[in-house]
Amino acid sequence: MPVNLNSNGLSLDAFRQAATQGESVSVSMTPDGPRVLAQGQTPSGRQVAWIEPDSVATDTTQIFLQALQNGYGSRIGQAVARELGLSSAPSKPLSARQVEQAIEMATASQSAFSGLNFMSRTMLSASSLSGEFRQLCQQLKIDPSKLDSKVLAQIDADFQQRFDAASQGDLEHIDLVTARPLMLAAIQAQLG
Repeated sequence: MPVNLNSNGLSLDAFRQAATQGESVSVSMTPDGPRVLAQGQTPSGRQVAWIEPDSVATDTTQIFLQALQNGYGSRIGQAVARELGLSSAPSKPLSARQVEQAIEMATASQSAFSGLNFMSRTMLSASSLSGEFRQLCQQLKIDPSKLDSKVLAQIDADFQQRFDAASQGDLEHIDLVTARPLMLAAIQAQLG
């Protein structure tokens, strides 16, 4: 089943959908732009491919990797490509298994980053007066016990915005070394 291009290239959903329809996925250029096509076998074992007439073959793997990076960020996309050995392969289809495996790996990586980032956020919580938050306050000569809950919540909200921008929505892992300056900036911004 052909899937239309979106404005940023083919989406991961287009690849995911095509992977469920056949053994491999390929992209061909048509007068209307690239389309993902499924390939497989008939019940009698005959190989079949659903392609547009007069199409020009393109690099399906490269287009898929770009869609993966658009969806999961360059760090995750590059790691998945490296782990699965995916590289440019003009005129060659990408197996449905590779598409599914790459998306599963990217999703698992993002989930792992999300968990690690949760720990970094929690360890720097102003509202809970975490040990890391107290240390940062001491560096700034601020007594955290004198800050009311509203100010602590504002510091956490400021920190959350900075953290989300740095992690690109959990597409990047933010460790404590990277997160501490973000909290310092939030404290300074809220306490002037």
